[in-house]
Amino acid sequence: MLQEAQERFNFGVLNGSITRGEGNLAGALGEVASIHYLQSKGYRVEDTSTYDYDIIVNGHKVDVKTKRQRHAPLPHNRVTVSSWNTKQQCDFYFFATALYNHSYVYLNGYYQKEAFFREADFKHKGDGDPEGGNTSFTFTHDCYVLHNHQIHKFK
Repeated sequence: MLQEAQERFNFGVLNGSITRGEGNLAGALGEVASIHYLQSKGYRVEDTSTYDYDIIVNGHKVDVKTKRQRHAPLPHNRVTVSSWNTKQQCDFYFFATALYNHSYVYLNGYYQKEAFFREADFKHKGDGDPEGGNTSFTFTHDCYVLHNHQIHKFK
């Protein structure tokens, strides 16, 4: 999957990229892992890679959001969608976590887009995140967040 993600990683910095392109490979890994997992479960997956969504799963447009971490995701860790991305034309968000060394990708779960924005907490740039498990962390952009334990798990 790493080789497939590296081949997919042939683009520059995306508009609204919080990491200014440093997370592109992790993002590609999250997309590749999602595609492989869903296909293994018998879902029909179209790899589209547009600005608004990454894949179409059984007719539903899905954008994969991948976060980089040093460890496996924990229930109190957060999944986020930047306020920059609220207008994406997708039906669902899939959330993944890639280790910084790219050795492992975790598929955290999913959430319907409209429900996500209704139920998520809004965090302003500069806000801390004591509930997320890292007391020294501050948000670098306005974004919407949910805990990992709040999202729907893949079966």
